[in-house]
Amino acid sequence: MSDPIKDKQASETLERFQANYTWLHEHYNELKSTYNNQWVAIDYNKVLDSDFEFHTLLDRIMSSYGAKRTSLMVFERIQTLK
Repeated sequence: MSDPIKDKQASETLERFQANYTWLHEHYNELKSTYNNQWVAIDYNKVLDSDFEFHTLLDRIMSSYGAKRTSLMVFERIQTLK
């Protein structure tokens, strides 16, 4: 039997992740000018932090926001295609 509360939480989590991913791709060209060749962490439709090294960024994000919130973020390396 399905748990309506867990189903709602899962749906909200997926919606938030999709919104972050959509925002990233809608703003990708703008982000290239500031974050080219950097990893970015995106949540609530904004860049929270960036770094040239993924693990350095991830460590900072985990320290600042914790594992639960970090799991909802989108991480992407911003690159200008050659």
